[in-house]
Amino acid sequence: TEYADEGDFASVGSVHVSYRDTIADQVALSTGAFDYQRAFTAGSNSLGAGNLLGALELTHYDGPWTTPGDQRKFNGLLRYSAGTPQVGYSLTASLYHSLWNNQTDVPERAITEGLIGRFGQLDPTDQGRAQRANFTAEEHQTLGAGELSVSGYVFSNHLTLINDFTHFLIDPVNGDQEQQHEDRTTLGGAASYRRPATLLGRDSELLLGFQARYDFLQVARIPTRNAQPIPAADHPLGFSEDDQIHLASDAWYAQASTHWSPWFRSVIGLREDYVYGSDSGSNPGSASRALLQPKASLIFRLAAGSELYFSAGRGFHSDDLRGVNQARLTHTPGAPLLASQTGEEIGLRQELFAQRLAATVAVFNLDAQSEITYNPDEGMDSAGPGSHRIGYEINATYQALRWLEFYGSFSQDRARYTTAFDDGTGHVGFYLPNAPFATGSLNVYVKNLGHWSGGLEYRYLGAFPLSSDDRVQGSGYGEWSGDIHYALAGGWGVAVGVFNILNSHANAMEYWYVDRLPGEPAEGQADIHVHPLEPRALRLTVSKNF
Repeated sequence: TEYADEGDFASVGSVHVSYRDTIADQVALSTGAFDYQRAFTAGSNSLGAGNLLGALELTHYDGPWTTPGDQRKFNGLLRYSAGTPQVGYSLTASLYHSLWNNQTDVPERAITEGLIGRFGQLDPTDQGRAQRANFTAEEHQTLGAGELSVSGYVFSNHLTLINDFTHFLIDPVNGDQEQQHEDRTTLGGAASYRRPATLLGRDSELLLGFQARYDFLQVARIPTRNAQPIPAADHPLGFSEDDQIHLASDAWYAQASTHWSPWFRSVIGLREDYVYGSDSGSNPGSASRALLQPKASLIFRLAAGSELYFSAGRGFHSDDLRGVNQARLTHTPGAPLLASQTGEEIGLRQELFAQRLAATVAVFNLDAQSEITYNPDEGMDSAGPGSHRIGYEINATYQALRWLEFYGSFSQDRARYTTAFDDGTGHVGFYLPNAPFATGSLNVYVKNLGHWSGGLEYRYLGAFPLSSDDRVQGSGYGEWSGDIHYALAGGWGVAVGVFNILNSHANAMEYWYVDRLPGEPAEGQADIHVHPLEPRALRLTVSKNF
């Protein structure tokens, strides 16, 4: 919530991803358990005043599932760049395409009663298709005493999911399989200007910016059987939805970073977002909201390699316009188009042992106007009650030896609704379903040890509530994975990766909701629905750098 240039869904964190301008010419071929194959190639070359970079990835994967996943994925990227990050420009185009058989979560009783195996599916015709094409242009120039950055983008996204979550709860004859489809075209851009300045006689840096995004999308939902549409006349409830939605989002922001003394600096920002949306389909209507967001951070340098900071601010997340319109049509309160979030954080950054150890400890608080809840059978988000979160996070990196590095993180979080929430299964309470009590990771990296390098990772997900009263809990899991690389002469290399080394028998995801299997009462049965963690898998990669 403390960065003025971050907007929607950035209250708890954001990630900036940058492409390289050059990369070594290379090719890699991988194969592994459960019919995994991957081919990857990339390279760059000088062209005119800049560099042309290209990359291509082809992947196939079946997984351990009784109905093979048969994922066929294509990733391609082409990028031209010239100049430097301060004065230069880039043009980037990418294309992603994927087809797969869906491995939908299944009720535990279907496994315990022997209807399917642990890696089985109740409806083997569930599937998915996705395609996304992107084009981005960026330019960075010196303007006066500052730096101007301008970017623009356009992307086209097509997604089709055919899922059957509740089985025979809604339609006892055909089943509840449905197709959810989205076609989206998005145009957007941003401009920012950063320059040094003097504020109350102190050295400062000013940042001014503007962002805009416009989405044009069609979202449809129709009943299917064996992945084929069911005519409305043959469906007892005749449900279908088709929404044509336009969304417009504009934002401006200003931020000042000021060094008041050698040991104290501040970052003060202000941001305003305005969002307007209209739907001319199954959930007709329009909505709009503007939200002003003040933000501030105070940073104190306690000693060399030691900083204490206090941050506070307001952010937001947007809600599904369909759910906002539906709430208005049904006179359901508490469904804002922009749900505000207010947070505070106190943290300490510390370096020790001649900067070989770097650690951060942070305690945070976040109040949200509403929580997003997702109904898989309706295929849309809706705004739930407000929430309150308080927790802490620890991150540490330790360079033990020239070739050995450790990284660890751990966090705990207490998340509660501000009013009691009925999760639709007869459980009413204040717990946020699927909000874990604790998460963590431990990584060990070996680098530059002769021809050898590698890594070992432990990923931890603690228990979490499944029902809103916490009477039903998910168990969480821990998983070890690792890889070893050996560099051969002439740019050749070989690598072995092992996933789920200890073959942990756990669930990667768990949910709690009502569904109905054949022969069960018409009202269905609440159950834990699971998606198993994949078993131990070995992958081999042979690579060549030119």
